[in-house]
Amino acid sequence: RSAHTPLPRAAPRMAAELFVADPSFNLAAGTAALATVCGGLEDLKGRDGAKLPTAPLFGGAALVFILFGAFLAFQTATLRFAFDDQAFALVKAGSLEASGENVVVGGENRWKYGSFVNYDFLPSEQFPILVY
Repeated sequence: RSAHTPLPRAAPRMAAELFVADPSFNLAAGTAALATVCGGLEDLKGRDGAKLPTAPLFGGAALVFILFGAFLAFQTATLRFAFDDQAFALVKAGSLEASGENVVVGGENRWKYGSFVNYDFLPSEQFPILVY
C-alpha cells in the first residue's frame, strides 16, 4: 500500500447479547451440610460419657464451615457473573449494574478476556467447582 491509500475501516462491532449465569446455591448448601456433620461429630461421647478430645476441633470446624456457607449464600443471592463478547463482569443481581469498585485491586469488577493470562480448574476441568 502506498502512504496515500487509506486503510479500510473496520465495521463497527455490535455488542453481543449479555449472558448472565444462573445462581446455584449448591456449594453453600454443601458447606452448611459439612458444618452440620462437624457439629454432630463434636457431640460424640466416649464410653465414660465425656466428650471426645476431638470435640473442640470439630466444633471449630462446624463454626468455620457454617460462616463460610452463609457467606457463599449471601454472595450467590446478591451477585451474578455476566459475560459478553468482550469481557467477564461481576454484577448486582436483579439490576445487572456494576457491583462497584474492587476493594482488593481497585477499579471496576470487569475483566477483558484478553487479560486472562493463567487459569486453572479446581478440582478438575470435568468437575469445576472453582476456576481461578
